[in-house]
Parts: sequence; structure tokens; C-alpha cells
Amino acid sequence: PFSSSNFTLSDGRPFLQIGTGSGLLPKAVVRSSVLLGPAQRADVVVDFSGATGQRLVLASVPAPSGTSVDDARETPVMEFRVGAPARDASRLPSRLPSPKLVSPVPAKVSQTWTFGLEESSHHGSAWTINGRAFDPRRVDHRARLDTVERWRFRNTSDVTHYVHIHAEQWRTLLRDGKAPPAWERGLEDTWRLEPGEEVEVAARFTDYTGPFMIHCHMLDHEDHGMMARFDVVP
Repeated sequence: PFSSSNFTLSDGRPFLQIGTGSGLLPKAVVRSSVLLGPAQRADVVVDFSGATGQRLVLASVPAPSGTSVDDARETPVMEFRVGAPARDASRLPSRLPSPKLVSPVPAKVSQTWTFGLEESSHHGSAWTINGRAFDPRRVDHRARLDTVERWRFRNTSDVTHYVHIHAEQWRTLLRDGKAPPAWERGLEDTWRLEPGEEVEVAARFTDYTGPFMIHCHMLDHEDHGMMARFDVVP
């Protein structure tokens, strides 16, 4: 089954992505398509200038070769019927009022989460984090309130995962050892993780103590054990 959508407009006009769903980006990013998986969001602006009388279709199309092993569905989503021209004096500022990103960040990774598939003599195979299926009674990591931690995600399987963290909004530091793409430089709570990829993120734990979840947002993966518990402690 398809789990992602690769959004485009039928006449090829671009999206201006201004946010992630977790807040504004530092500046708008011009994108010809936007690939989103379960729980991922994008805030975009579309300029319909010059399209009077046209019917434009927002559709999902297959992702370009080499982009993702999670093939995007191919389907129309929405039709825009563009009416008469109207005055619009709005302008996007060169810098957007984006949320402040946590800084400085620790140089050391305090927790690595490895998303993989494990074989078991008792239960067949199971989607796991750090080699273990979810157990609500087990605490896999403890983070102290009001501290900043740097976490790493690794995908050792041959399929795409969508890593979602409860509790906080996170800054993306690195994707495969390099600066993240421009559309990943705001706050996030869900990341697409391709086979073999590594992503590093950082956040400050604020407000609440107690148990929280990290899991793959592919629901069949989550339901089959790809979820872990971390506790925020005083």
C-alpha cells in the first residue's frame, strides 16, 4: 500500500513552503513538489496569478526516482477553479518570524534510536526500535526536565519509516551528516527516514514530566512493535 503523497500542481507552478506544521521556517522555500508521509505537514502559499479561467488540479504523483523507496500514491486531490483577477498587495517577507531554535546543542548524541526488522524464533519477525518490540512497562531512555538532548535516528531496514516523537518540537541538525534541506530547518516532530539514513535532532524538554512515545507513524509498523517509551524526569 502507498503511505506517502507527492503533491504537485497540474500546470507546474511552484509551492512556496513557509512552515512545517510545527511552526514557520526561517524563510520561504520554492518547491515544485512536496513529499509528505503519515503525520508530516507543510504550510504552503500558492500564487494563482495568470491562471484566470483555468482549472488547476492539486495531485499526488510518483516521487522522482531515488527520492524514496516509499512510492507515493498517484491520485487527484483537489481542483482549483481560478476566477477573475483580484488586487492582492500581500508580500512574503524575506525572513519569516519563525520559532527560536534550541541553541547551543550538545556535541554528543545522548540517545540513538535504530529502526529495524528483527527475526524471532517465537514470534516470527517484528518491527523494532533498538532491536526490541514495544513494551509499555519498559523505559528505554530517561531525559531530565529543562535539559537539551541530541538524538540520532538510524534506519537499518530496507523500507521507509516516519519517525514521530511525542512531547516536544525538535530542531533538525543533520541528515546523513550534512545540513538538512531548507524545508527541514524549522521545528519538526516527524521525519522521513529512508533505508540507511541517519538524522540527528535536538530539543529542550520543558513543561511536563512522565512517559512519552517515539514510534514509526506507519501504523502497521507501530502496531507491530516499532514504538518505544522514554520518560522525562525531574
